[in-house]
Order: sequence, then C-alpha cells, then structure tokens
Amino acid sequence: MQMIEQEDQHVFKECLFCLRYKYLTAGSYVCKSGEKGDYFYLIIEGEVGVHVWNNEKVGLEHVCNLTAGGYFGELALLRDQPRCATIQCIKNTHFATLCKNDYLRILGRVSTQKLEELISFFNSLPTFAGWSKKSLIKLSYYFRVLKYKRNQIICTEGVPAESVFIVKKGEVAIIKEIKVQRPTVRKIGHNGRLIPTLKCGNYSMKAQMSIESVGEIIGDEDVLHDLPRSFTCQCYSANAELLEISKIEFKKRVRAEDSLNQLTQRQKVKNSHMTSAISLLKVIKQPGIVDKNDDRSAGKQILDSIRSLNPWNSAQSIYKKKNITVEESKKIMKKAIKGVSEARSLPLSPRGPSLQQSMSPKSFM
Repeated sequence: MQMIEQEDQHVFKECLFCLRYKYLTAGSYVCKSGEKGDYFYLIIEGEVGVHVWNNEKVGLEHVCNLTAGGYFGELALLRDQPRCATIQCIKNTHFATLCKNDYLRILGRVSTQKLEELISFFNSLPTFAGWSKKSLIKLSYYFRVLKYKRNQIICTEGVPAESVFIVKKGEVAIIKEIKVQRPTVRKIGHNGRLIPTLKCGNYSMKAQMSIESVGEIIGDEDVLHDLPRSFTCQCYSANAELLEISKIEFKKRVRAEDSLNQLTQRQKVKNSHMTSAISLLKVIKQPGIVDKNDDRSAGKQILDSIRSLNPWNSAQSIYKKKNITVEESKKIMKKAIKGVSEARSLPLSPRGPSLQQSMSPKSFM
C-alpha cells in the first residue's frame, strides 16, 4: 500500500502489528452505503466490486473493481461520515483490516494530507477549477495512482482507449507513427547526383510530438469520441506519477459544460500543433523527387571523382598499368601508403587494406 510504503520503518511495523485478518466468500457484502465506518480494508487476495448510489437511476451503480493491493474505507474514517459506497466480494477474498482508532492514530495524518494534496491538485487544473470540494473528494475516489520509470510505455497507439491519465509528477512524451511517401527516384547535392541504389515505396517512422508535464490530461479526446489511442505515451523523465480514471467513469463524472468546453479548446490547440509538426516532419524526411529521365552518368562521374580522392584507389589504378617497372610500382605504393596514413578518412574505400597490413615490410617484398 502506497501510504505505508512511503512512511518510515516505525510506522510500517506499527501497521503490521495492528493489522487483523478477515475472510469473506464471493457474494458477501463487506460494507454497505450509509453504514457507519469502523474499519479500513486492504485486499490481500481476491476481488471486490464497488457500487455507489445513482440518484438518476435511483439505485446502486457498479463503478469499478478492486483486486490484490487495493484498499478502501478510509474516507468514512477520515471524515467521520457514513459509507459512501457498497463493497461486495466478487471472489473469495482475504483482507487485512485496521480498526478506526488504529487507522487514525497511525495513518490518519498521512491519509488526510494526501487527500488534501490531491484535492488541491485537482482544483489547480482548469478542467476542475469550478468544482466544489465535496465533488472533488468524490471524484478522487475513481482515480488510481500509477508510477512509471523512464522509457516505460503508458499507452500504445492503435489499442482501445479504456482510460484517461493526468500527469501528477514528472514528464511524458507523446509519440506518433507517421507514414512518409518515398519517391521512386531522388537526387542529393547541388549537382543533382543520383543515388545508385534506391528503395521505393512508403515507410513509417515514429516521431516525438510533444513533452507533457504536470497537470496535462492525456487521452481524453480518444475516450470522449470512442476512438482507439491516437498516439503512444511514454515516460520521459526519470520517474513519473500519473492518475488514471476509467473511460466509463470519466464520461460520467466530467459532464459539466465548462469542463467539456475547456477540454475541447485545449484539444484544439494540441491538434493544431500536432498537425503542423507532422506536416513539417514529412517535408523534412521525404527525399527530393527528380525526373526519371535524368542522366545517371553524371552521378557515376561524381562517385568516381570521390573515389579518386582516396590515395590507395589512385595507386591501385596506376599499378594496373603494364608499362611500369617493379621499382616504379614500389615507389607508387609507398607514396599511397603515406597518403593513407595521413588521411583522416577514406571516402568510398571498401576494399582498401588495413593500415597495419599496408605498413608491413613484407608488402614491398
């Protein structure tokens, strides 16, 4: 449990000392909405369903499931109010529990501080700026905290969008796959030199569109319009902490006109930026197109001129002449070797010998 893990060893040991075991079979009710809260529950193994009262439907509504590691019951203890949700076991479930007094004594201060920090964080976001504290407290119940390390994938482009994320700490990168059209022929350089070998057809590349930081909402447009993920989201900073809410709950809770308008305006700006970035990248990455009837001999001449700059290639071409003596050939090769050793790079010389082999005395014997 996060609130225990982040405290010191003394608090952790005290929690372990006070925890009590409880087991309930599938179908059993752990607690019901409106009851007095006496215990805090941590799920060791199993699964429970969370149901809250819906005034529109005049009945209980299933909102989410909690599995091993999940916990509930803290809000009623902290606020000294009746339970706001009904919890029912979906499977046979094992719990670790803390009574109200132990919970408030050991973790009450930490839980209250975390809840206040979360409410303050929500209140700082334009989307939730006009919400009451009571509404934000209720909203916080539907979020879960996720932690990531650098380069971990948060969501992947093309998969169904089942949740919305809010960046609470750190930074994340928005990455999109772009298809670039490749021409059948192209030229490079001022002289229009043609590339001897050329790959045809289109190709895909992954491009980083933006870096999103604290307070940014990720994936809301895909969820609101029932679309698959339109991008990949990856942890960019060393560590990142995100709040996640399910697609169903996001649609139910974020229905205020002001909130929806704010999300729409913010998304328009993001879409405009992404469209411009994609267009620019396509222009940069797409090779220049030339006429298929261009003279390819010009390209071959330029390649030959580059190869001739390599001293070893020049010496090899002279050495092939039959009208030179052995002594002359040795002088030519010595001169070439000296040029190779002084050259910083050997342009287009895949077949040249290594320097160690070239400098060996046996090579002149």
